[in-house]
Amino acid sequence: MQPQARESLINELLPLADVLTPNLLEAETITGEQILNVPAVEKAAIKIRLLGPKNEVAKGGHLEGAANDVLFDGNAVYHFESDRIFTTHTNGTSSFSSAIAVF
Repeated sequence: MQPQARESLINELLPLADVLTPNLLEAETITGEQILNVPAVEKAAIKIRLLGPKNEVAKGGHLEGAANDVLFDGNAVYHFESDRIFTTHTNGTSSFSSAIAVF
């Protein structure tokens, strides 16, 4: 992402979002910090939420081990951990954000 686009995202779009669901690479771009473990996912969720979205779900699916997503709603941090499903036919990101949009 170009630096100017990053600034526009942070300053103009994030404050309008009800829920933001970045994967780790997207969260690293937004925060400017490397995310290597679950505590860093939690830190990123909090940092991004403070930029304006009402809720922030930092998706930890690119980490080793169980899939661990972290939600920060401005009051509490919630962890959603599940076993990883190994398949070459799906990617949960689109399904996840689509489900949020529908409900």
